[in-house]
Amino acid sequence: MTDRDLILVSDEVRTAPGRVVDGRMLVAPGRLEALTGWALKPQGLCRDERCVPVRQRAMLDGPDGTLDVAAVGAALRHPVATEPGAAAVAWGAPDDQPGGAGRGELAPDLELPTLDGGALALSSVRGRKRLLVAFASW
Repeated sequence: MTDRDLILVSDEVRTAPGRVVDGRMLVAPGRLEALTGWALKPQGLCRDERCVPVRQRAMLDGPDGTLDVAAVGAALRHPVATEPGAAAVAWGAPDDQPGGAGRGELAPDLELPTLDGGALALSSVRGRKRLLVAFASW
């Protein structure tokens, strides 16, 4: 388990030395701010003057005093995706910001073509689970 550059993709791309252990991207507390822009302080995770309390501090902990970058993102309410083989973590916009995941919000009403040449309004299946697959050839 040697140090390697971890990559965080969020509002910008940042790297910092860390390690991947059992699929978890781990960073030393002193390197967390360089990678994420957030520092762990007694009052919580802080960025500039803004601090977010962390109720379950132990969920951030990795082995040997390290911090789990994905768990830090989740504590900040970012949707998180990891790719341990590439030592990469992606954080989406937090739920409370424009462009955030918006859990519990309604999708805009769309009308999509069906395979048989008809059309389907998304509102016609409201209240039922749906899977929307998007594809772009570019």
